[in-house]
Amino acid sequence: MKNFTFGYGRFKKTILYFAFCIFALIFVVVCHSPRGNDTSAKETIVAADTLIEPTGNAELDSLLQAAAVARPDTTLALLYFEIAEIYKNNDVEQSKAYYLKLEKLSEELDWNRGRYSFYSGFALMLTRERLADSAFAVSLKALEIAQLERNDVWIGNANISIGNSFYRKHWNQTALQYYTEALSIFERINNTEGISVACSMMGNIFLAIGMPEKAIEVCEKAVTLEPEDPFTLTVLGRAFSDADNNEKANFYFKEALRISESQNNAYVISYIYYMLASDAVDDYDLDNGEKYLQKMQEINGYNIYFDAGYLAVAARLEALKGNFAQAESYALKTLEILNDDESWNAKAVSCLTLSIVMLAQRRFSECAHYLSEMASAEKALASETAIRSAAEMEARYENEKKQLEIERQQHLIARQNMQRGLLAGGVAICIVFLVLLWYMLRLRNRRNVALTERNDALTERNDALTERTDILSEMNATKDKFFNIISHDLRNPASALHDNLRMLVHNIRLWDVDMLSDFSNELLHAAEGQVELLNSLLNWARLQTGRMTCTPVAFDLAARLRTDIALVRKLAENKGVALHCQMPDDDAIVTGDANMLVTVVRNLLTNAVKFTAPGGTVTLSITADSPYLGVCDTPLQSPASPIYTVSITDTGTGMTPEQIENLFRLDKHQTRRGTVGEEGTGLGLIVCKELLAKHDSVLHIESHEGKGSRFWFSV
Repeated sequence: MKNFTFGYGRFKKTILYFAFCIFALIFVVVCHSPRGNDTSAKETIVAADTLIEPTGNAELDSLLQAAAVARPDTTLALLYFEIAEIYKNNDVEQSKAYYLKLEKLSEELDWNRGRYSFYSGFALMLTRERLADSAFAVSLKALEIAQLERNDVWIGNANISIGNSFYRKHWNQTALQYYTEALSIFERINNTEGISVACSMMGNIFLAIGMPEKAIEVCEKAVTLEPEDPFTLTVLGRAFSDADNNEKANFYFKEALRISESQNNAYVISYIYYMLASDAVDDYDLDNGEKYLQKMQEINGYNIYFDAGYLAVAARLEALKGNFAQAESYALKTLEILNDDESWNAKAVSCLTLSIVMLAQRRFSECAHYLSEMASAEKALASETAIRSAAEMEARYENEKKQLEIERQQHLIARQNMQRGLLAGGVAICIVFLVLLWYMLRLRNRRNVALTERNDALTERNDALTERTDILSEMNATKDKFFNIISHDLRNPASALHDNLRMLVHNIRLWDVDMLSDFSNELLHAAEGQVELLNSLLNWARLQTGRMTCTPVAFDLAARLRTDIALVRKLAENKGVALHCQMPDDDAIVTGDANMLVTVVRNLLTNAVKFTAPGGTVTLSITADSPYLGVCDTPLQSPASPIYTVSITDTGTGMTPEQIENLFRLDKHQTRRGTVGEEGTGLGLIVCKELLAKHDSVLHIESHEGKGSRFWFSV
């Protein structure tokens, strides 16, 4: 009877449960009718919103809210990544948790971008926790996906991640190799952010091997590209600190601190306060040292290594203040934190602090004990360094051995492929030869028919050739002049450049850096002269062959000249020549081919700078004369358009009347060197004259030897 009663009770409860479920199902269907969709969605969002506990970070709260209601697709995966990135500098465990969520969802979606994002981010977390081998394994997976996707940015970042793992293992040369590879990739694709990161990581390596000057060099390059990167600024501050330039070190630390605080980057903030406190204590600035330690303590630390750093600096500070008991307590706590870690350098510093404290308290036996512990730590550090170096050398040897084996296999495969290719190529050539033979036989029959027709055509052409004889004679004369210029001005500099390069090759191991630099500058000047000659020859040839057409339009001459004036001004400043420009305040609207007129002015300015000695002056003047009152030649010309006079005046070497007379004659071609040995082509003024002729303008010259020259034209 009891059993029956119990069974009936259970049956009754089951019936009631199913009835409740059916009622709930009907209620859900009604609530999710088409008219109720918006209300239901709002209620869902509100319900989800109540589940998210505010973190105080508006951006993070927004991402958490979006992730709470997002569907499990790539958008949610990206949200997981962004949340993990925000947490990584403030909450390690939360960051790792969201990285793991990203990995799981990416595997479910079979999405390589999500896998790469997980591997690259998680590797950084492992590196910060000093799990170098695990970080290396994860970074290799990131590199594998990056190479599979052929994404250069990913490949560069994966190389940096691998370098970080080796840097954490103190395999500095290997880490530097990966950072250098990443830098070459980022420079090839012109990725400034990647270049900055690679340079800053290389700066870490140079600091580790005792080269602060080299670290400053690469980090300053990184700061130039990414001035708002707190990590790079921190590394640069460390470099100046190691170089005993605490003023600059503090400047960069404080700048990095300002940016890190705006980004809420607790990791970098903790580290910067540690470095500022350490430098202040080293400079016996106890007030600032205590202030920075207090700031570091307010952040509550990022990991045990920052806690150990805080205690180590605090111990030194208290020792300098004479609080030996407190200094001893801090130093012992430092050793306790580092007990399970092989941070021999930090242990040695703590033991040194303790020995000084004991000596100050006349506890000589304990002082000797800590000095012995310090010596043991230094020996362990030296031994560990030797072991790491040996391990790094062994790993590099094995890697090179594997690389040689891979290259041997690739060479074997390439040779086999070449043999197959040669065989296939031979067959293809035979087929092509047979087809060509058949085609040539067919063409011969067609050509026999065509020859008769061509004979008649040749008779007609002979009459036309007679009419062109005069034109060809003139062109031959021009050609002869052209080749005379080439043989005189191009062959000799080319031969001299060849001889100088041969001398450089033979003496490159004998000359010092200054001699090589001077010789290379001379070669560069020679090459620049040849380039100028070639440009002049090509422009002149285009003019002679009619391939440079004049397209007149109305344009602002003064505005178009600004860029070229800036370039010539830089050339003049390098030579020590003053360049003055006198142009109308309003627009100087002229009608003509803009490129041709700008080329004329640029060539005249360049010549003026070339033949003006350092300390001289070159003046460009554009003045408006009386309006044009004649008949308009083009639709763009206004009857009241002013005529502008463009004048270039210099205080250079000037010219004799004979030199002026021969300036535009190819048969009297002559070149002159500038005041500091610049090469001349002799064609620049000829090109200017012919370009102005296309604008119905004339190039006027006024010059006195030793007093300077003036060139002007009107347009």
